[in-house]
Amino acid sequence: ALPNRTASPRPHQRAPSVNVARLEAAYTARESQAPIALPINDEECLRRIRSYSYASLYPKGSHSARKIQETTGSDGGKAQDIYHALWVGRQWNSILNLFDSIVKELGKRSPNFKPHGLMLLLKTGYYWYRAKDEARRTALTNLCMKTDLVERAATWGEFVAGRVDEIKESFSFVLLEHATLVSRPEYTDTEMVARASSSKVLSGETSRDGKVLAFVICMLNNTAFSPKLLLSGALPRKRWTKQGLVGETGCDGLSATLRTILSDGSRLRSALDELESASTLSKTVDNSYVMDAAIGCRIREAIPSEDTQFWRRQAFLVICHAVPWKYLETLSTKEWEMLTRHLEHTLQACRTHNDLPAMANTVKQDIALTLIEASRFPGRRWKLLAVACAKEVTEGIDDAYIRICIAQRDTLLLRLAGSRQDAVDVINNLLAEPNQQYGGKMESLMHAAAGNASMQRAMNFFQDEQLTAAIKSLDSWQPLHRTAAEEAVGFRMGILRARILRFQGHFNESLTCLERHMDHPSEGLIFYEDLPDLICEIADTLRELDAPLRAEQLLRNELARGSHEHRASTKSLLKLCLAESLYAQGRFLQSHEVCSDVERQPGLTKMGRLRLFITLAKLRHIECDWDAAFNHWTQALLVLNSFPPTSGLATRTIYLSTCDILRRQGRGELELAARANVTTLERLCENSEAKHWIAGLRHWLAFLDVQNT
Repeated sequence: ALPNRTASPRPHQRAPSVNVARLEAAYTARESQAPIALPINDEECLRRIRSYSYASLYPKGSHSARKIQETTGSDGGKAQDIYHALWVGRQWNSILNLFDSIVKELGKRSPNFKPHGLMLLLKTGYYWYRAKDEARRTALTNLCMKTDLVERAATWGEFVAGRVDEIKESFSFVLLEHATLVSRPEYTDTEMVARASSSKVLSGETSRDGKVLAFVICMLNNTAFSPKLLLSGALPRKRWTKQGLVGETGCDGLSATLRTILSDGSRLRSALDELESASTLSKTVDNSYVMDAAIGCRIREAIPSEDTQFWRRQAFLVICHAVPWKYLETLSTKEWEMLTRHLEHTLQACRTHNDLPAMANTVKQDIALTLIEASRFPGRRWKLLAVACAKEVTEGIDDAYIRICIAQRDTLLLRLAGSRQDAVDVINNLLAEPNQQYGGKMESLMHAAAGNASMQRAMNFFQDEQLTAAIKSLDSWQPLHRTAAEEAVGFRMGILRARILRFQGHFNESLTCLERHMDHPSEGLIFYEDLPDLICEIADTLRELDAPLRAEQLLRNELARGSHEHRASTKSLLKLCLAESLYAQGRFLQSHEVCSDVERQPGLTKMGRLRLFITLAKLRHIECDWDAAFNHWTQALLVLNSFPPTSGLATRTIYLSTCDILRRQGRGELELAARANVTTLERLCENSEAKHWIAGLRHWLAFLDVQNT
């Protein structure tokens, strides 16, 4: 039978405001020797479970009342009673998702925790149904911290979740054309695995592990994957806790059977080898595996249509969970590339089929944060996709931390796209928002996030060469708790601060700032991704301080250390810094050899191309190879013009270099025209704060002055 209507008002009726104290009074902690008893009667327990189950099956706008009436018969209940039951169920859905997220935030969530037991523990449900999310959050947080609510909810969680599954399995329908109603069972994870195990698409000798694994692999990109990738997707991964510390998190939403297979290295290897022996997979020279596209298509077609979404989600969750978070874990360049291919493929598949909105809020929050982390992978198109999906998957979820993380990535992407004012507006509007809903245990991670936001605002000033304002923005944030999350923010801020000081000409202060981070690495954090940037900045500062030999040693050590870790663009920038240090020592032939090596590499960044052309131009210039030098200076100028507008000091130096060549070639008219540009640029440079952008140009300008006197 349908849940009977209670005395509580309908959603549209006026209700008094509900305060937090009234919500907290709905729960009474059990005394240590008291018998296990529920605060509500059996009838109310069943009513809540049924309402929640129906609401899970029938989202808003799905003609649910008519479906339920036709299914249960004329005595099943009036439409108004059905709508009320669904409304109550949707309130429980919101309450349980909120409860689950709070338990996770407080670090009290066990691997198999199910929040459903809460439905049996709160009296006066009417107050909870009418309360706002803010009041619900505060009350639940207080109860979780001060009472035994989490422990008691965990005790009843499996039981209630089981009853929900039973109701959904016997009471699920899809609406077909012409309003025809057809019954369809909702399968649990266990049943999905059982159906996969009995599939005939693979040879009869294939084990259950092999079949389950094949159902997941066929949903991946049809390129190579490593056992490590699958293993990482099932094992606990390091993540930031709400206290700003480093903790471990399991893969929420992953099938228990699949987790058991993937998290056991030997069992996973055995299943992969079995699939290879059956020619379902082929092995590559580096011990990765590939599923042929035709085989993958055949397996997907054999999966029952009602099961496809489940396996598509499982594949995405495994790959998503495998993403390492910055400063907490690391991957080689090859592993990054492999992971990105499969992550984009599975994400697009779930997005196309609208698979993600139905997931639990805690799962969606973890997906969003992981996609934000993954948006640091190379490629502008991928970055835009990852951030867009993070927004989509958290639509309707009120999470200030996720909101501030998304705003930081938006600011970065807008700045890279040249939308400078939009980048400024996004971060300024965010920092202007009052943030009152997080405190206590949430404060530390939110404070670290605020530091990252302040750094993005500083980057906006930095790009406009407002260096004093950039330093002021960095100074506006200071660490409060000395947590790992704040240490990571401090590291990134230190590199930016040192770069600003170098641009201003404060070379010794810049070097001191950089060496502080080199000499005192933070325990438990991994800075490998930022280490090349740090080394390049130190090398450039040493170049300005006329210590190129020391710069060379640092650069060669880093190139040797990261020979298998650095991306091509990172390696090229390190080599270009090395070429400049060799040039400064007068080792011109070696400098040219390094430049030639970089020139052959694909995918140079704008900064890489600019530094390459400037170094080559200087080398050709001192060799009196005027045509080649002029060509390289011109190429450098073209690249420079693709950067955001600057005060023009670097541009002025390039024009002076071309003037020197034209003078030596006796091309007086062209020299006069070029000098007119120099005069214009000199007026623009009078109040410039950024005096030293490209390391070594200061010395080159002094060389030109000597040549012209």
